[in-house]
Amino acid sequence: MSTLLSFAEEKGHKDAVFIENKGQWQENIFYKMELNNGSLFFEDQAVTYFMRDAEAYEDCCSREEHNHNSLEASEVMYFAYQAKWLGSNVNSFKKGNSPRSDYRNYIKGNDPSKWKDHVQLYKHIVYSNIYDGIDIEFYGVEQDLKYNWIVHPGSNPNQIITEYSKNVRISLKNGDLIVDAPTGAIIEKAPIVYQIVNGKRTFIPSSYVLIGSEVSFKLGNYDKSLSLIIDPTVEFSSYSGSQSDNWGFTATYDNDGNLYGAGIVFDSGYPITGNNIQNSFYALPPVSLDQTTDIGLSKFSADGTQLLYSTYIGGTGVEQPHSMIVNSQNEVIVFGVTASNNFPTSSNGYNTTHNGGNQVSINTFYKLKKSDIFIIKLNPQGSSVTGGTFFGGSGNDGINGNAIKNYGDKSRGEVAIDDQDNIYVASCTYSKDFPTSSGVSQTTSGALEESIIAKFNSNLSNMIWSTYYGGNGNDAAFSLTVAQNGDVYACGHTSSSSLTNTSGAVNPNPLGNEEGWVGRFDGSTGAHVKTTFIGTSALDQAFLIDSDKNNGIYVFGQSLGSYPVTQGVYSNPGSKQFIHKLNNDLSSTLFSTVVGSGGPFINIVPTAFNVDDCLNIMLSGWGGNTNSSSGGSGLLGGNTFNMPITSNAYQANTDGSDFYFMVLGNNASSLVYGSYFGGNQSQEHVDGGTSRFSPDGNIYQAVCAGCGSTNFPTTQGAYATASGSTNCNLGVIKVNFETDISAGIFVDWAIDTDTNCNTLSIRFKNTSVNANQYEWDLGNGVVSADFSPTGVYSTFGTYTVRLIATDTICDVSDTTTITFDHDTGVNPLASFDVNYVSCDLGREVTLKNNSQRGANYFIWDFGDGTTKIGESPKHNYNNDGLYSITLIAIDTTCNSSDTLVKQVDFEYDILPPIVQVTANPCGDGSIAALFENDSAWYSYKWVFDDGTIEYGKYPEHKFTITNTYSIQLTIEDTLCNNSFQFSFTDYFLISENRLYIPNSFTPNYDDKNELFIISGNSCLKNSFFVILSSYGEEIFRTDKPFEEFWDGTYNGKPAQGDTYIYRFESEKINKNGYIVLYH
Repeated sequence: MSTLLSFAEEKGHKDAVFIENKGQWQENIFYKMELNNGSLFFEDQAVTYFMRDAEAYEDCCSREEHNHNSLEASEVMYFAYQAKWLGSNVNSFKKGNSPRSDYRNYIKGNDPSKWKDHVQLYKHIVYSNIYDGIDIEFYGVEQDLKYNWIVHPGSNPNQIITEYSKNVRISLKNGDLIVDAPTGAIIEKAPIVYQIVNGKRTFIPSSYVLIGSEVSFKLGNYDKSLSLIIDPTVEFSSYSGSQSDNWGFTATYDNDGNLYGAGIVFDSGYPITGNNIQNSFYALPPVSLDQTTDIGLSKFSADGTQLLYSTYIGGTGVEQPHSMIVNSQNEVIVFGVTASNNFPTSSNGYNTTHNGGNQVSINTFYKLKKSDIFIIKLNPQGSSVTGGTFFGGSGNDGINGNAIKNYGDKSRGEVAIDDQDNIYVASCTYSKDFPTSSGVSQTTSGALEESIIAKFNSNLSNMIWSTYYGGNGNDAAFSLTVAQNGDVYACGHTSSSSLTNTSGAVNPNPLGNEEGWVGRFDGSTGAHVKTTFIGTSALDQAFLIDSDKNNGIYVFGQSLGSYPVTQGVYSNPGSKQFIHKLNNDLSSTLFSTVVGSGGPFINIVPTAFNVDDCLNIMLSGWGGNTNSSSGGSGLLGGNTFNMPITSNAYQANTDGSDFYFMVLGNNASSLVYGSYFGGNQSQEHVDGGTSRFSPDGNIYQAVCAGCGSTNFPTTQGAYATASGSTNCNLGVIKVNFETDISAGIFVDWAIDTDTNCNTLSIRFKNTSVNANQYEWDLGNGVVSADFSPTGVYSTFGTYTVRLIATDTICDVSDTTTITFDHDTGVNPLASFDVNYVSCDLGREVTLKNNSQRGANYFIWDFGDGTTKIGESPKHNYNNDGLYSITLIAIDTTCNSSDTLVKQVDFEYDILPPIVQVTANPCGDGSIAALFENDSAWYSYKWVFDDGTIEYGKYPEHKFTITNTYSIQLTIEDTLCNNSFQFSFTDYFLISENRLYIPNSFTPNYDDKNELFIISGNSCLKNSFFVILSSYGEEIFRTDKPFEEFWDGTYNGKPAQGDTYIYRFESEKINKNGYIVLYH
């Protein structure tokens, strides 16, 4: 089970990385991932998200240029919350995989002990057995963070419960999990659950379950003997952020997964970066009443969070971008039309002068006064033009004027490249003098509108060849592809009753009045080789074309007729979108099918089409109200309702005016994916132009978004999540359909490994996708074709394991490797605890053997010449001293051993106890005992003359007759095994019940007889003494009658001379009497 969060890792890294904790952070953190808008801390049973306001932080703290209006750092909002896995296993095994070659150093503060260098960075981390039988893995996809729950066979996914901290609000919307934080909402896309069955994905119905702040999963039926994985795949969706009206046309990608989107802009307000070729909008002079447009081109980062560059392209007239592609140098090539004499070209461009034309209306919003084709190439930074040319004749070029069946059809055409970065274009022209070259089959125009196909060198300084193509009607080329055989295949629309070189073709003659066509041209010379009509007796148009690795030719288009469907293909009978595969000489049909809602009208206007190495077919298009046929528009109308949708769809519902994405399996054999994309109010479309699929299964789609509404769906963290315009914005979408083959190896180092002596066994888990054959090189001289083999490594060293995963059906493969060090065997580990007391006169040591890892034979050397064999022997030393105890733990099976040495130190340095025993002066016959150098380890034995024996530190024995007595005391040191003998003799005067109370005293300050002093048995317990006046009034009281005495005062003043009454009470004596006070 997995989800995707679009967080960008720190600048300069392509992929998100995980930084190990070597002590530079708190010990509860295992890994950290740094983001542009905060950090993630990976803890034992949780992930803590420490987020900040990314926009404010960028303004405050991360820009290099001087900014007088920037925020102070203290003004940036920070916020933290935690996602905790309830009931998960404590101290699960955590491992970083795929280490990067670079590292981090943390040199902070002035304490070198806290400096940490060579801190490792990982691309992938795994928590193994975080729940019983369940792993969670985190990894970077470009600059996104993705995490997968992997539920191993037989394990219960209901264990997985994630609790979010109370300071965030959690909700579900359209199946997505929304974490609403003050720094912005974080969206975790709806889970997609699948199992790998015979190398192919089988999808399982799934959804989030939200109860309070706890999130779990609800799953449909699945095979419990196989692992489960959940995988949402929408990578990002964003507006351009333009404040002026900005219509979307075309999109493409580069080698790093970055997305290029382009459209037209009607005014200033398009977001512009500092590194661009044109900073400002080219507006017409105020006296002009004509509308003008420039192209707005934006390059988005692979995760959609950053605008890498953004620029205007244009002149004083109207421009449109029709198609884009990026060459091997990551230079974007833009193809379109312009009415500007001052459109930017390169000084060495093939043609640097506009060739003219006539006024042509695009729609009610704007028109071109004339049109030439342009081709322009920008460097990877978007800061300079590395090639540029006009291309056309004296008529209008690049604008389709007759085959207008859908909104945007006027602005069709495509640019392509070959392996040498030569540039090809397919379009149309009204010019009778359009530039052509010798060696091509058609150098003149046969009708009003004609198709054109051309080839340029990589820097656009030379036209290698150019040709018209058409017949006696109107013709237009919409798309082209350069096949593996080097030839160029193009497709389009024709109303001609005949075309050249159709003999032997699938359809040498038209089947109706308006047909699609597919033509083959020699890639070196441009000579026309063959053409076939394609369609039915009704209206047909071939919009997009692609070729596979075997030179098979695929066409995607619309047909209002009953398009033929061959056996063995997926189809939606009666639908009006067709896919047709032809052999490379266009002489036979390999298959054809129809897809859609089942008719009777078209559903989508094609925008992107691709066939991958595994012959999977990917397509996209839009439909709905923008293509309405009402009001005499002449458009085909239709909507996107009832299109085929799969269980793993990103969006299962439509308002009828959305984009639609489809993936068909090998040679259209099955429906792999079907999904809508769009808001439930806005009418998503494009105004012409191509978008593209990359070979790895990503679509890069341009959209004219948010027109009349603001609910075009964007992803959290995208560059612009809202339109800046009151009308439309260029929208861009990147979605990964994951149709490509992917080889994968995974090892859970805590579970999948076993070591016996020096031999390491590893079970390699095969996580490959879309493969059915596997070739392993286990790095130890063994090869295997098993799905998940076990490798055995008996020699220490560094090993590299290679897996080649192959799809034999479409003959494609992918390779991956894993490298590991085997440098530690399971040698015995010697370990023992020693228990002794240094002052022990017996000098005994007790041992507890804790040895592990196969140790089964033990030799002990006690350092005094004595050796013993056994598990945990005891030993006594004869003399004090420092001794070394050596344990040799031996594994007799592996013939290996380990040694451990510990020391003991016997030295009796304890001071003997000092005891004083005397008769208690209180005269009650008790014994007074005083101790020095005492110890808690001592025990006591008292023996008295009368034969009485007591145990305890202080004796309770009392003598009752006055006499001299002898007392014997034995003290045992139970810690050091020592004994001390004492003998005491003393005279005991027994005066236990004697009490002396005077009958008068004279407190007259002559220092004689000033206090009324009581004497006698001061050991009497619970004693008190009180003096009363003759009236019964209490004059004096004390609970310490032998320590506190009456001084003859009352309330601080001398008491009057008189006779007073006293009373003495204790546990044994009570006495009353009179006292006379004299002054």
